[in-house]
Order: sequence, then C-alpha cells, then structure tokens
Amino acid sequence: MMLCAASIGISSASESPNAPQGIARSGIAIPPTVGGLSRSAKTIAPDNLDIQAVFGTEESGELLTISVFRNTSGNVPVWFSQAQRMIEIDPHQQGADLAIPPHSFTPSGLGKDSGILAVYNRLQHGKRQSIGTALFASGDWYVLLRASSLKRSAADTATWMQAAVTDLSFSSAALGQPVRPIARCTIPLARAPGIPVDAPAYGLVTLTTRKEIPDIRISASFWCLDSDLGKGQAVYRPTGTNDRYLLATDASGSAISVRGEAVVSGTPTYYSVVAMRPRGIDILAMLDRLPTPSYPLPCAGPSRVLRSYSSRPPEKAEP
Repeated sequence: MMLCAASIGISSASESPNAPQGIARSGIAIPPTVGGLSRSAKTIAPDNLDIQAVFGTEESGELLTISVFRNTSGNVPVWFSQAQRMIEIDPHQQGADLAIPPHSFTPSGLGKDSGILAVYNRLQHGKRQSIGTALFASGDWYVLLRASSLKRSAADTATWMQAAVTDLSFSSAALGQPVRPIARCTIPLARAPGIPVDAPAYGLVTLTTRKEIPDIRISASFWCLDSDLGKGQAVYRPTGTNDRYLLATDASGSAISVRGEAVVSGTPTYYSVVAMRPRGIDILAMLDRLPTPSYPLPCAGPSRVLRSYSSRPPEKAEP
C-alpha cells in the first residue's frame, strides 16, 4: 500500500532522481536504487522533516516505498500497528490475508530484533500479490517500508524488504532496543463518571505560559492496544496502566496524548489533551477528569488550541 503525499504533509521536490537523498536532521540517506529498483518518485517536506521515496512502478509488478518521519510519541510497535491498520482499511487492498504475521527482525546495523515486519497476500487480476510492511527506528526517527510484488511469494517479499534496508545509510545513532508486536491491553481504561469540564486556571498557567515546549510525551518501554476507533485511528496505552493514553490519528507520527498532570498524592490535578505532530504540539484542553478516547477528536480543531509550540529538531549534517 502506498501512503499518499498529502497524508504526511509533504510536497514534491525537484532534485535529480539520481542523487542520494539525505534528511539533514535525521542522519538518514536514501540512495537512488533500493532493493534492486530505481527511484521513480520522491516527495520531501519543505523543512526537511520527512520524506517519502518510491522505487519501481506498478506496471513492473514491483513497488517499494520508504517513508521517514519523526518519533513524536509511542514506540516501534505502536507505529507498526498503525502501518498495518492502514493496509487493512485501504479499499485497494480488500481481501488481503495475513501470510506472515508481525514478527521482530534485525535492521542492518540498528540493533537485534529492533524492527517489526509482516506480509499479506491477496489476489489481484487473478494473480497472487504479496504486500509487506516493516518499521524500525534510527535515533529519534522512524523508517517505514512498504512493498508489493506480483512476482514474489510472501516469504521472498519479507527477505527482499530486509535486504532493501541494507541499501540505506544511517548515522551513528544509538542501537534500537529489541521489540515485539503489540498486544491487547489486559486491564480496562479507567472511566471517571460524568462529562469532563475545563480544569481550573492552574493547568492553563502551567502548560500555556511556558516559552519552551513542555515535556508532554507519555514515557513507556512497552505499549498495548486499547481500542480501534476506525478510519485508521487507534488508542494505545503504556502496558499495565489505565489512566493515560495515546490516540494515534495516522501512520506517520500524528497523535493525541491524554495524561494526568501535576500529580499530588497519586491524584492528577488536571488532565491535558495535546495534539502531537512532527513539527510541533498543540495544547487542546485542560480537563478535570480523564476523557474517553472518543472525546479528544472533536477537541482537535483549531478553535480549541490553547497554545502551540514548535518542536523542530536541530540541523545535522547530511550523511
């Protein structure tokens, strides 16, 4: 499955198709040939924060797409789960069956079992098509691969994708930690009675008067899937918790974080609702209780933004 340029907020670039493409802030470079296929298209953000490169063509029967986006939140299993979800809801991929379930793999040079990969099969025009997706991290960036082939079996596509990773160049980032596919949460989310209302002014002063971006990431080594809201949106929680969550709204780093703030004797003074994207955060609400996962979506409009912060990382030399 392909991720359209609009869905990750990038515009077309006009560089030579034969030039390696480096993302200055990430230390990642994508060469003009990956997995034995030549680059056929490329889109890159004006501020060089994300990129998508396409190799091969649909007419040739083989297509490989590489997308690089910022680590805004969650972890590899969370965003791999989102990548899977986008395949499964894509109307062009109707009838795709999971041929190789999600499993850990080792991206070349980036840490043992630090990536996750899965492959689907579907019939297209009477031919068996394999559709694979894989995701891993390089430093504070995620790298997403999608592949489709009318020529390769599911197992061959999995091997092809792993070989394609070796064509990419990475900076000397810290090695990724071993990961495993995400599992369902085993305890229910806490549901406070009543409808959330705006919290006292203390919350507004705390998070909306700062000059520097506040630390609003939910920190966790392991995450679980709470619920699927449909249309590619899903709710994730740190494993073993029931009082905070991350609502992923796409497959490229956009999410809404909901968590307690200013904890006193184990009880939050208020709950923040914060939209996170590769380029910055918007503080949407300060509430007196934990909202249900469906609540933050109507709050995400511009009329609810209390304060915005830029989170663009510093420049790095291209690899």
